[in-house]
Amino acid sequence: MEETGEPPTLAPEICVEVMSTSNDWDEMEAKISLYREAGAEEVWVVDETGRVHFFAEEELEQSARAPDFPNTL
Repeated sequence: MEETGEPPTLAPEICVEVMSTSNDWDEMEAKISLYREAGAEEVWVVDETGRVHFFAEEELEQSARAPDFPNTL
């Protein structure tokens, strides 16, 4: 808590968002930016079909932090 504050202001290395029917990609892009600004190395977005999208500075084909993680759930 000394490092991240109360409430925490430092994101974990990987942040995961699961999209629902009420989400759209504009909202996800805003969340990706916020997580990255807070220090997340990667953001994973699981869409309605179960596909996992990996983002760092740009969209990745697979996670660099967990390269064996599947891109479909």
